Order: sequence, then C-alpha cells, then structure tokens
Amino acid sequence: MIPHLKINEKVIEEHWDTPESRKDTINLLNKVVHFDNTEIYVYLFQDFWLKFGVFEEYSGIEQGFSDYGYCDTQDALIKYLQKYVEDKENDYFVNVGFMDMDYEKYYKNGSYINKDGVDTELDYYEYIDEHPEMEVPQDVENKWITFSIRKLKHEEN
Repeated sequence: MIPHLKINEKVIEEHWDTPESRKDTINLLNKVVHFDNTEIYVYLFQDFWLKFGVFEEYSGIEQGFSDYGYCDTQDALIKYLQKYVEDKENDYFVNVGFMDMDYEKYYKNGSYINKDGVDTELDYYEYIDEHPEMEVPQDVENKWITFSIRKLKHEEN
C-alpha cells in the first residue's frame, strides 16, 4: 500500500537544534499530495528523510528503486500506482516532481507511462511516434510528472 506517513515530532524535537529548524523540517515533511477519492499519498520531498526516523512506523527505505518513470497527467499516475496501492504485503513511498520537456536527458527518469497508466517501456517520443492517438494535454504545460517509488522499512521494536 501507499501509506500516509505520520511525522514523529518527538524525534524532531530531540534531534533538531532550534524551534525554527524544527518548524522548517515539519513544514517540509508535510508537503504531501493526497489524490481525491484514492488511498494514494505522494510526497514532494526526497526519500532520504525516511532514514532519519522522522516518521512513525518506518525506519527507512529498501536499497534501490522499486520503480520510476514519468507521465503527462495526474490521472495516468493514479492509474499506474494502483498496483502499489493494492499490494497488501509491502508499503511504498512515492516521491513526485516535475521535469521540463526540453530536459536533454529526460530518458534517465525512467520510461513513459501513457494516459491509461501503462508503462510503455519506451521514452515519450518513441511511444507517441508509434501511438499518436495516445497523446494527451499535460496537467502542467511543457512538463512531465516524474515519480520514484521506494519500498519502506518498518520500524523495528
């Protein structure tokens, strides 16, 4: 599943020096997007925060990425993430961002996810050249939505 991470403010209070740095950290860690009518929570901060023990239940992330890629729309991302939502044996952290379409090395961000939420295993231009009927307007003009998925480690007691 893709859980809503709960901040462990006690850890932050114990390890951050000043009230201002604690507040800034909490504000950063609250940068979450919850897609309406879904069980999907995605985060706008990097996954390295997980290893600091700042979230209840989770102590970090597994080595390596479970998955990563890019798409045009939020709807495509929601469709693609369903397999992670439905995985009842593992928990996942999803980080999202944006990438300019004119980024020269966009292919380094994985493969293109089409409007149906299917991993094309191609880059955007290869896929759209082969399937022009699948081209859709982007949620953010001239930007792709990028994502990376990491498996979470549960807190050890």
